[in-house]
Amino acid sequence: MLSPPSSLRKLLENREWQSITIGESAASVYRLVSPEQTDLILKYQPRDQLRNLDGEMERMRWLSGKVDVPEVIDFIQDEKDDWLLMTALPGGDATTSKLPPKDQINLLADNLRQLHSLDVTDCPFRHSNDQCIAESAQILHAGRINTDDFDQENIGPSLSDSFFER
Repeated sequence: MLSPPSSLRKLLENREWQSITIGESAASVYRLVSPEQTDLILKYQPRDQLRNLDGEMERMRWLSGKVDVPEVIDFIQDEKDDWLLMTALPGGDATTSKLPPKDQINLLADNLRQLHSLDVTDCPFRHSNDQCIAESAQILHAGRINTDDFDQENIGPSLSDSFFER
């Protein structure tokens, strides 16, 4: 069982913890349900040089008021761990949706249009091709690529050969 920092414990009391296991997050993610209060989302992740939750927290705060995003309630980062507590948005994920696929696609398209229409003049985040390539190289050299996820056509060459070939 997780042992959240003492400053978070009061906020987490009297809630049912539901583990969220879909997605590719390196974090442990929980929906914290209470009939009397707004549901919360808690993300926990041990810190390392390649992944932490501060970037997600900063982006949520920047997007707040521009599009519907969870409200960041608290973010705690120490030398070992990251803890991100935020409100849960209403609804669920697409894997549990009862909507017909066409309606799901329309909702996704509407949300992407909303994101792409944002004025990014004051956006403090940059994600250039050079940054993506450098980050990918770090992940590759750290041995964090799961070759079991490779498509059949990419099985065989070494990871370094595949990476630098493109």
